[in-house]
Amino acid sequence: MNFIAQLRITCIGLLVLTGIVSCNRETAISPVQPSTQQPTVGLDDGEILVTAAKKYLLTKQGNTTLTYYANGKLKRVTYSPTRYIDYTYQDSTRVFSSEYNDNKLDVVTTYYIHKAMAAGGQPVLIEPANPYYKNYPDQCYLVKTEKYMHYKQGDEIVKTERLYTYNDKGQIANVNLSNFQEAYYPYKRIDFTYNTNGDLTKATEYNTQNVKIRESTYEYTAFGDPIRNDRNPFNPEELQVDPYVTVFGKYSKHLARGKKMETFAPYNLVSNSYYQYAINLDGYVTKQDTYAIFNAQLIQSTPYEYFVTNPRIQ
Repeated sequence: MNFIAQLRITCIGLLVLTGIVSCNRETAISPVQPSTQQPTVGLDDGEILVTAAKKYLLTKQGNTTLTYYANGKLKRVTYSPTRYIDYTYQDSTRVFSSEYNDNKLDVVTTYYIHKAMAAGGQPVLIEPANPYYKNYPDQCYLVKTEKYMHYKQGDEIVKTERLYTYNDKGQIANVNLSNFQEAYYPYKRIDFTYNTNGDLTKATEYNTQNVKIRESTYEYTAFGDPIRNDRNPFNPEELQVDPYVTVFGKYSKHLARGKKMETFAPYNLVSNSYYQYAINLDGYVTKQDTYAIFNAQLIQSTPYEYFVTNPRIQ
């Protein structure tokens, strides 16, 4: 049975049995697409003032808070008073994150950004050498992580490297999970599959023997509701890295309505859920509710808060 059929059967069955669970549980405001033109306002003296489109910065997602530098780049993600991640940047070619738990430095991650070749210039050399990025600059091609294991006798550092390749639309096609300083395992990877709308439909992870061990499946239509644009720049946690680092491009244009996660070998585990959203008049999510697919029970309710600016250009 396919994913959307399972959604519909579950929803109909719950309506008959209980009479209180509605397939159309969503109470969201229908989004109004912002105009692509700059609106104008007439002043009393006849002068025309041009107002730029609103700018949204996500500041809170559930219990997670986000703060920014003056230039709008992410500065810190705080999960709790003693668990947070700090971000710094280097000449638009590197992003660094430092994760703290119990106020101890746990993980340091470096994101390497491919830059476009200047007219008449030489191509930027990267290691490991990779030709896939010449058409898609300003996206991450390599992630290096150092994880600090804290022991009484001292810290041990575990290093990992991940290589990212993209499809012809500039979306992530593959994450190679090998550590390039160690033995190379070409099968240890995550493959990404997209639909014709450019939305991620599957993320499938394989081990060193090329055996599928995990798969996430996304659905974007449910209950006859229209597909909605996803206006936030963040990606779901399918890259095995911080989802708030926006250096991989956007791999889903629309809001996911459901997610099924399966693990395989040595045992099977299935997590199957669907989402309902509250959306403001500018099309931004203000709340996401997550429900279990088999009984429509609310699993989690996640509010979203933003810092909104509406600058004026005279």
